[in-house]
Amino acid sequence: MKVYVLSLEGAKERQDRICAQLTEAGVEFELFLGVDGRKGFHPLFNKYNENKRLEIKGEPLLPGQLGCFASHYLLWQRCSEKGEPCIILEDDAKLDLVRFKEFVALSGDLPGQYECVRLFRNKSRIRRSILVDVVDNFEFRKYLKGHMSTTGYYITPEGASKYLDSAKQWVLPVDIYMDQFWNNKVECYGVEPPCLTNDEGFESLIGYLPKGKKEKRSVLVRLRRERYLLRNNVRRFFWNARFILGNF
Repeated sequence: MKVYVLSLEGAKERQDRICAQLTEAGVEFELFLGVDGRKGFHPLFNKYNENKRLEIKGEPLLPGQLGCFASHYLLWQRCSEKGEPCIILEDDAKLDLVRFKEFVALSGDLPGQYECVRLFRNKSRIRRSILVDVVDNFEFRKYLKGHMSTTGYYITPEGASKYLDSAKQWVLPVDIYMDQFWNNKVECYGVEPPCLTNDEGFESLIGYLPKGKKEKRSVLVRLRRERYLLRNNVRRFFWNARFILGNF
């Protein structure tokens, strides 16, 4: 099972920490240097539709968010082209060494339905899930809402291709884009117990604006945002209902 560690050039402390964990676990890996959007333009940024982003959210994506999307996109391309499943870890992942090694060992034999599996605890306020299967020491669960992060996940070439096909225009941060399973058609699976979390000792490299410095949304933007959220909530509800009716 190929394990990629997604990092940025110059992030030595992050790289040293995650590489030391993987080495201790006895897991082979490859360091993949992603796109640092804060350092300039990348051709993949042409996929960003700022007009649509402003229409539904009232604020643009930050350069760091674009770089993060581009970095995962490039790894999806690699997974799809190689035709082999892989595990993608961000460099601030904090591993449960025993559980992660166990997951790596079993991941080569996972059924094809698991096109993407998050390896960390769901960060949504509503963490409702449905038990789908038990494999060794892991429960595989279908989550009714997305995980709200990209810290670490298993992905198949089929899942990667679906993400690529539906990412023709970028409007959302990559984690929220992945969470919209009703749009990208990649089901939202996770494992319990989780194999990893994010290391809170590191600050985000995205470069988020402090809340007090964000521009206040106009009434029109807030109405558009609420309409957008309502439409997606409805679509998520019917997707989940079809999953439940088709599987139980």
